Amino acid sequence: MNTNYVVETKGLGKSFKVASRSGAGFGAALKAFFKPEYKTVEAVVNVNFKLPEGEIRALIGPNGAGKSTLIKILCGVLHPTSGELNCLGVEPWKERLDYVRKIGAVFGQKTQLMWDLPASDSFLLNKKIYKISEDTYKRSLEYFKDKFALSDVLERPVRSLSLGERMKCELVAALLHEPALVFLDEPTIGMDILAKETVRRFVHDVNKDKKVSFILTTHDLGDVENLCKRITVINSGNIVFDKNMDDLRFAYGGSKLLSVRFTQPMDVKKIKDALEVSEDGMSAVWELPGHMDSYGSVIAKLTNEYPVADITIKNPEIETIIHDLYTAKK
Repeated sequence: MNTNYVVETKGLGKSFKVASRSGAGFGAALKAFFKPEYKTVEAVVNVNFKLPEGEIRALIGPNGAGKSTLIKILCGVLHPTSGELNCLGVEPWKERLDYVRKIGAVFGQKTQLMWDLPASDSFLLNKKIYKISEDTYKRSLEYFKDKFALSDVLERPVRSLSLGERMKCELVAALLHEPALVFLDEPTIGMDILAKETVRRFVHDVNKDKKVSFILTTHDLGDVENLCKRITVINSGNIVFDKNMDDLRFAYGGSKLLSVRFTQPMDVKKIKDALEVSEDGMSAVWELPGHMDSYGSVIAKLTNEYPVADITIKNPEIETIIHDLYTAKK
């Protein structure tokens, strides 16, 4: 497999054998106990996935789609039942001790920090666990303290920190040993807008400065839009989309809204085929096909027919696009 990729999979699959019970009642319960029947569930099916060095990739899907199973395989927690996998030059489940020293993980709903102690104490513990050299530890800690103004935060008990401050400390804990790959699961869950922006900026800057690769799993599509150029969508265990965000909008964007503001009030009856017109006749909205290569001819026609002051084209919301993708691939 190509070693230029941080992660590369070929035909990766994972199946589970689960107990299956037919019928209800006491008789069915006895049968299931003495003569259990099993069925095979395919959680991950023929996944081909590549992550270049230094990329932030979104891996998303509806609940039960298989993304958690895939992440556990990539982390080395589970082994696949078929296919090939190379993460940072190793097969994670076979060389787990060596592999975990090369990766980091942050889970928004779980903490790796000691609740009643300052974050700096948790960092010292991680220094021992990961066998971080003194030079590396000091260099990493100084970078994060200077870059993100954490000096005052690190010496306060974790329980006294805001959600945004705690998440920055979680990220530092995952990055102190200078991993090449970091898994982020719901890093902004429960945060207000300002805290989300702080965490996103943190991830962006670390990616830019240190060339760390990230795999982001989230239900907050604002994280995806702000951090990722490429998105991988998994549904029913299969990769159903693996391209750039622009490709996603083009393929599943549906219609776009073209808003026009006029230089003077218009007679509503003279505005043709508009989706809506403002009561004062100063603006109107038209719906356009999302797959058009160019809207130049449409704009030219409008400027010829109406006294146009300003035109804007609005893309559909990313939430709408992802919903359409999920439902289209069921």
